[in-house]
Amino acid sequence: MGARSGRTAAIALLLLAAACAVAPYDPYPVEIKGALPADAFERCRAVFTARRLSLVEVDEAAFRLQTGWDALPVADAAVQQRVSLFRHGDGLGLVVEVRHLQEGWLGGLPYWSAPGADQQLERELGQVLAAALSPPPLEGH
Repeated sequence: MGARSGRTAAIALLLLAAACAVAPYDPYPVEIKGALPADAFERCRAVFTARRLSLVEVDEAAFRLQTGWDALPVADAAVQQRVSLFRHGDGLGLVVEVRHLQEGWLGGLPYWSAPGADQQLERELGQVLAAALSPPPLEGH
């Protein structure tokens, strides 16, 4: 292999590595007014239960809740979501992943797309969790 073809291969390898590099995804920060209440884990669990989310991981010591892949009500499409809530920095982080059922190539079997974060669903659920964790407003204010 000549010097030129070796250099071309090295450049191609660097370009491939750069194309495969993905920036890490930051979870949605659940903004809470004040400190986490003593019963914060149970409050979050109650929100998940009220939304009929199927919990597959419940770890109170690590403050981690994760659901299985639950169906999302989307017309004319098969869509699933998975929700993860966990300690992140000084607060809580939330990730809502969504995947879609895809048609197989050339009549092959259907398959699920790669999961991707859904920022709108994260924002909506994050606001519900923040409200559940925030202290009630003072009376008369």
